[in-house]
Amino acid sequence: MADLEADFRAFIKQEWLGWMEFYEPRRGSGVGFPDMQILAYQKLIPIELKIATLKGDKIYSSPFSPAQIGWHKRFSDNGGIADVWWGVKEQGKWKAFSTFSFDGDRLIEMIVDWKSGYLIGDEVRQVYIKEVSMIVNPQLIHEVAGNA
Repeated sequence: MADLEADFRAFIKQEWLGWMEFYEPRRGSGVGFPDMQILAYQKLIPIELKIATLKGDKIYSSPFSPAQIGWHKRFSDNGGIADVWWGVKEQGKWKAFSTFSFDGDRLIEMIVDWKSGYLIGDEVRQVYIKEVSMIVNPQLIHEVAGNA
């Protein structure tokens, strides 16, 4: 699983065009703190990265630890906005999924109930990381176009 997680991180790092920073508890971040933060709409958004499997019209997440659930609950209770990005690797290619609802209460429900899976199109949607990075950071559109 660790190899898949590292591979998913590398995919995100390659695709995301805006500011991002990865964190690791053994290097100073708090226990349960999400894997990364992005800058979106001039706000820092913590993002938890999870590996998932696709079965029918649902994705099934790797487990959330009690520390991760607790961190997201405390963050949401204090008005914070966070998200989870799930990576599914099929035929050597990554697909990313996200709630992108920024509804803290709903995200907590989903994290706590991770064993039930998430319905694609209802609870999660496939996202294209490069495109999302340009939508949430409009100045990147001009930078990318200028480099073409």
